[in-house]
Amino acid sequence: MGNAHGHRKHRNDHHHPTNPTPHYISPQPYVPTPTPQPQPQSQPQMAHSLPYLHVDSTLRALAGQAEGFGRFAIGGLHGSLYHVTTLADDGPGSLRYGCRRKEALWIVFEVSGTIHLSSYLSVSSNKTIDGRGRRIKLTGKGLRLKECEHVIVCNLEFEGGRGPDVDGIQIKPNSKHIWIDRCSLRDYDDGLIDITRGSTDITVSRCHFSQHDKTMLIGADPLILVIGVSG
Repeated sequence: MGNAHGHRKHRNDHHHPTNPTPHYISPQPYVPTPTPQPQPQSQPQMAHSLPYLHVDSTLRALAGQAEGFGRFAIGGLHGSLYHVTTLADDGPGSLRYGCRRKEALWIVFEVSGTIHLSSYLSVSSNKTIDGRGRRIKLTGKGLRLKECEHVIVCNLEFEGGRGPDVDGIQIKPNSKHIWIDRCSLRDYDDGLIDITRGSTDITVSRCHFSQHDKTMLIGADPLILVIGVSG
């Protein structure tokens, strides 16, 4: 006879399937689904693309602020900086010396004070006269913009011009793309600003006129029927 205990042991050697130990997965922390952000709306295209939209936000960004008929005036945007270092009427470092140069220039001032002009100061094309940060006063005569284009004049004072046909700023003939901004003009023998003889595409903005009975003359030629001036 076999060993009963042995048979029991033998029967116990057969492993019957058992339920596996359940495997628990740790729950992941709750992360909210991000709310989709609205995409920025594209800006509408301007009717007329300005030539200076790429300008940075420093000194020459002034050119990007022109409005009205003179909004395309770029002045000396693409030229070198010219530094006015003297209040003398003429000579190297003077305002007159820079304005007569033929190349494009952005003119800034290293000095403050009064420039006594013995004659009209002629401004050639592609010039910016930028008086920001200084106090510059022109007296005796004024600026003459004759047959030129792309000129910006900003933050200058004009006072006490003497002589026949002496204006603070004289724009004639056939000048265009001009912007006069934030200037103060007073007490000239003729007018403060004259824009005549076919000059067009001009903006005069944020200027102060005083001590005069005729601040601006625009047109003055019966043969010129259309002239674009914003004020």
